[in-house]
Amino acid sequence: MDDPEKSFFDVAILCESVRRVLFGEFNRAQCQCAVWGVSERRVQYLCANNQVIGAQRLGGKVWVIPKEAPKPVDGRTKAATAKECSRRLKHG
Repeated sequence: MDDPEKSFFDVAILCESVRRVLFGEFNRAQCQCAVWGVSERRVQYLCANNQVIGAQRLGGKVWVIPKEAPKPVDGRTKAATAKECSRRLKHG
């Protein structure tokens, strides 16, 4: 049988995350895709691969992202490759 204390804390964490979304501290992935100029699926992928700082999953497919979270660099572009090369050269 499930531990009632653990269930209570899971619900409390979920309620706190929902409160933050409602009061404007977080965006859903659906809203963040418009801000970043990418598809909703791409935002979900970035969240699932821990590339978005502070992203949290609220069950199912719903991701919430802090409004101030920067857009992750797309590693598939030349700019990202150049940035990575310069970072490696600096840090040896």
